[in-house]
Amino acid sequence: MKKKILIFGKYGQLARSLKKYLVIQNVTIKFLSSTKCNFEYYENIHKIIDKFSPNIIINCSAYTNVEKAEIEKKKCNLINNIAVKKIAELCEIKKIFLIHFSTDYIFNSLKMLPIKENTNPDPLNYYGKSKLSGEKVILGSKCNYLILRISWTYSIYGKNFVKFIISKLNKGQSVNIVNDQYGCPTNLDFVSKIVVVFSKLILGKKIFRSKIVNISHNGETNWYNFAKTIQKYFYPNIKKKLIYSISSKNFKSKAKRPKYSKLSNKKVKSMLKIKFYNWQF
Repeated sequence: MKKKILIFGKYGQLARSLKKYLVIQNVTIKFLSSTKCNFEYYENIHKIIDKFSPNIIINCSAYTNVEKAEIEKKKCNLINNIAVKKIAELCEIKKIFLIHFSTDYIFNSLKMLPIKENTNPDPLNYYGKSKLSGEKVILGSKCNYLILRISWTYSIYGKNFVKFIISKLNKGQSVNIVNDQYGCPTNLDFVSKIVVVFSKLILGKKIFRSKIVNISHNGETNWYNFAKTIQKYFYPNIKKKLIYSISSKNFKSKAKRPKYSKLSNKKVKSMLKIKFYNWQF
């Protein structure tokens, strides 16, 4: 019987990146948008999963607006926690393998050392709290799962930091970027290639134990240096100073963010024979 993969979040930057790479022989892959399966109204999740009957569900759907999450807490919780609980419960009952994405924002590391998978979480903002709740309901469901933690993601799709900086530079507009929050930018093409490898292993029944795994490039930086790297790569001839360095204390924000959230990639390196590159373009 032909294997099936069901992917939620069709139009998000993660699913759109994944679509370029997730081509597996003799596997039917179905992408669903929020209009087909709205996680705010998750009553139809059961019907959708029953109808398609997948071997793997890849949940790319998430509420990711860190600032708005402080205001839209109910919506954020419905998408990142309650709907995930429903999916995980169905995956347990129907023996479906769940691949789910989490975030570095579940941590608030006080040490300037890469964060391992077993580090105790301590989210500072509501977005991080909702994603941690999503992790917990998956673990509590006892379904077979792979939770992939990612950070500072960017791609050619949707809204992200790289496209924001490019837009500012393209318009000749100045921008203030914080210099005291450290982490690792992550290209979603790279994440997608790893998801493909894991999916093939799962379909081939070569992964039996559930896991939490960080996906991160080598190295780390802060948001200001990341912005300067974007300028150097895409607009090397701009001489006018447009990117200014500021402290997070002087940056107006509803949501608190961790000072350091670089995810350790030692575990995933030991699992997969994939070359890992530094975060720079």
